[in-house]
Amino acid sequence: MIFNIVVASVVALYCFIIFTNAPLISEARDLWIETAMTTAEHQWLATRFFPRWLVDDVMSKQIITDESVLSNPDLFRIHKQDGKDDGAGDGAFHAPGVSGVAWGSEAVWASGDYDAVTDGTDERPADAGGDDDRDAGGADGGVPDDGQDYSNAPDAETGLSDGAADREAIAALGSRGWFLRAEEDETREDDAVAADLPPFADTSFPGMSFFRTPEFLAARPSAVSYLPAVGDVDENGNTVIISDKDEEVVAVEIRKSGYVGRILFVPDPARVVVKHTNNKNVQGDLIKSFLDRYNAIAGMNGNGFDDPDGHGRGGQIIGWSVSGGAAWGSGSKSEYASVGFNDQNILMVGTFKDFAAHNIRDLAQYGPTIIVDGKKLIKGSGGWGIQPRSAIGQRDDGVILMATFDGRQPGHSLGITAGEIADIFFSYGCVNAGLCDGGSSSIMMYGGEVVGKPSTPMKDTGRYLPNAFLVLSRNQPDETEMTADSL
Repeated sequence: MIFNIVVASVVALYCFIIFTNAPLISEARDLWIETAMTTAEHQWLATRFFPRWLVDDVMSKQIITDESVLSNPDLFRIHKQDGKDDGAGDGAFHAPGVSGVAWGSEAVWASGDYDAVTDGTDERPADAGGDDDRDAGGADGGVPDDGQDYSNAPDAETGLSDGAADREAIAALGSRGWFLRAEEDETREDDAVAADLPPFADTSFPGMSFFRTPEFLAARPSAVSYLPAVGDVDENGNTVIISDKDEEVVAVEIRKSGYVGRILFVPDPARVVVKHTNNKNVQGDLIKSFLDRYNAIAGMNGNGFDDPDGHGRGGQIIGWSVSGGAAWGSGSKSEYASVGFNDQNILMVGTFKDFAAHNIRDLAQYGPTIIVDGKKLIKGSGGWGIQPRSAIGQRDDGVILMATFDGRQPGHSLGITAGEIADIFFSYGCVNAGLCDGGSSSIMMYGGEVVGKPSTPMKDTGRYLPNAFLVLSRNQPDETEMTADSL
């Protein structure tokens, strides 16, 4: 009788789990199925425990974000490195079709959201150089007075404020972008304090008040470049784990309930490249081999690869990849989602039919696309389950975010959903982002050491990979000194 009661109870519980629509139970059940079905070797965890009709029903709801989706590079407001004048008359290069302001010859684009200090037209005051010219009649090209004081708005030539009172308003200009803080103005009496405290740390976009370009520093020798110390906490509450002034990169660690990950911020997108294994279609390379060969300071996995029985050697790439304009892959180029840089160092995401038509220099494929043109495309799991994951994104000023999240390790990190990564990247201002290969292939290395805990047994080296996203060192060897081994 006891045995029969136990069996009947188990059967009743099993049927309840399968057929219930109770939110907590059904969501946990569906997440289990999604996670199992989006692995290469563990789909049996779904197919052996649940009827096929239920598995098919759950997976039919998976969000596919990549069909006919391709980001628009003209929407970017990035810092132009060439310093060319586009004829606007301000010595700056403006991205086409975008309203905004280029501060002096640096062409540092703020977010374009000027409503915090203007009349809500999303247009910069015609003369915001410290003179309140937005009076009746629009003197100096201004517009009729809207009752606001613009006397401390940033000067169009220097990018400096006339005083400290409007720091919050100035910071709002770059609230979605990489705000380059100007030198301390004359109201700050203590130069030592001014050098140590970033003036917009509490109001600028999370974690980004410490970046400034080499061009900015060269033009203003008195400027102080601020980088946080390891252990500092950014405005999103994440702890700085890497702060490299020489290489101008910063990384933060993200610890939330259920997952642990890290994001590496690279202000110069030209330094982020994709490199292929030297043994295409035979064997991939370890991530450290990629770093050593190309004098890179950091790297992260890119494409997926054919992995029969979990013993793939990383040589057979899935989809397509581009390195320095050279493509490698097979099949339709639009079968998988892409994350790729064009020749203007803009990260484009979505599906491509022709890489050359978009001047793609470096690219990897996997998916799904999670943010395109400033819009999140996925919420929650989206049918992709909880996994270790790698992702790359770009803010509208050009700053690159490279992230990996650990998983499949109870007590440390179970994994993260695609929607959670989209939320995190969006909170840091990403306008385009997509996922790379995940699972046991997900890995990040910095300075020759693995950052985090990959789910592969090869925790010190990671798996063999067909390609990798690399961050090239600022200190590249002279071409005359480079040997065949270093190429």
